[in-house]
Amino acid sequence: MLIAAGCMLGTLTCESGAVPPGVLVLLQPCSPDRTPVGPARWIGPIDDRHDAVAVADWVRRSDWRLGALPQRLRSTMNAVRQVAGKN
Repeated sequence: MLIAAGCMLGTLTCESGAVPPGVLVLLQPCSPDRTPVGPARWIGPIDDRHDAVAVADWVRRSDWRLGALPQRLRSTMNAVRQVAGKN
């Protein structure tokens, strides 16, 4: 399922500069019947065609570990999610 949104984090967050500019993608691994099987992962910012190809290849390989992505595509939002879960 593909959904496009101006800002998934809320206007205040996006306009504050807390998140780098560029396209962010939120992906969640699911079973064939679309039942979530793991946490959602923030990917990006995706700034150009090379980044888009790297993300597409990552998804195609089905190895959804963040460490399998180039460092530049490992959004800081993943670290924020991990810390928030410990509060």
